[in-house]
Amino acid sequence: MFFLVPIETKIIIEPCNLNSRIDSYVYEKLIKKFEFKLLKKYGYIIKIKEIEKITYPQVVNEGSCMIHVKFKALVFRPIKGEVVDGVVSIINKIAVYSKLGPVDAGVSRRCMPSTMKFSFDSFEKHFVDKESSVMIIKGELLRFRIISVRIAENKFEVMGVINSNFLGPL
Repeated sequence: MFFLVPIETKIIIEPCNLNSRIDSYVYEKLIKKFEFKLLKKYGYIIKIKEIEKITYPQVVNEGSCMIHVKFKALVFRPIKGEVVDGVVSIINKIAVYSKLGPVDAGVSRRCMPSTMKFSFDSFEKHFVDKESSVMIIKGELLRFRIISVRIAENKFEVMGVINSNFLGPL
């Protein structure tokens, strides 16, 4: 789910920023370039933790310099088979969708116990377990196991199941 990973990149620095505060300038550039972005290889970058190495600048054009930077970042990546807790955000006849940090995850009606039925009363949409009267309501926590993860259109698509023991609304 959360990992601390080493990442390497190249950054262009303009001549006016080649001064004694270059470390803080590089850190700011890394934040603008990477934080809260999805990298297919790593996942969502949550936080740039520390800069490990900055190489000597190489002049590239018109006085600008290119440096290689190695840094550690805290990343969020859902993993198939992992059991997670999400906050229910959308409920419809077909599925329940929940927020899992920066990721939207869906649990299809087919991946719920057969006793779970969609219901709509005057207040809200919800799923009700006819045997145990347990309800899935918007804003509540839902524990599910991830069965598929893929990256499409620069975001994660996650699907889960709640038809096993100890899974479902909390």
